[in-house]
Amino acid sequence: MSCHAGYSDRRQVIVFAAPDSPAGKRMQASVDELSCQLQERDTDVRFVDTSDLPDADAVTAPAGVLAELMQLRSREHPEFEMLLVGKDGGVKARTSDPDALEDFLSQIDTMPMRRAEMRTEKGGHSACQSED
Repeated sequence: MSCHAGYSDRRQVIVFAAPDSPAGKRMQASVDELSCQLQERDTDVRFVDTSDLPDADAVTAPAGVLAELMQLRSREHPEFEMLLVGKDGGVKARTSDPDALEDFLSQIDTMPMRRAEMRTEKGGHSACQSED
């Protein structure tokens, strides 16, 4: 089992961005807005400040979590990147769109494990109020 699957039995959204960048700020606003839906889907959001990550060429063998994050991140090292990591530790989706968090939630809802959770939790009814 990979390390990123081992630290939690929850799904993970890993966001690579500078926190003060426009994309980082938009992503944080989305997380705040969708916090109930994230909680309902057992999903944690981890922000990784890209300014804290060393240049991949400068690091030959980083240790622990840093090594893992360097492996997950795209080789292109985009300014913003978001990954969806399933409960099994596998990367399920990747995007450079900071407005795609709702798309990730929709993708989670199609996963077999999530569908089983919805059947057993309150008959599949959401506790989150929609703003439609």
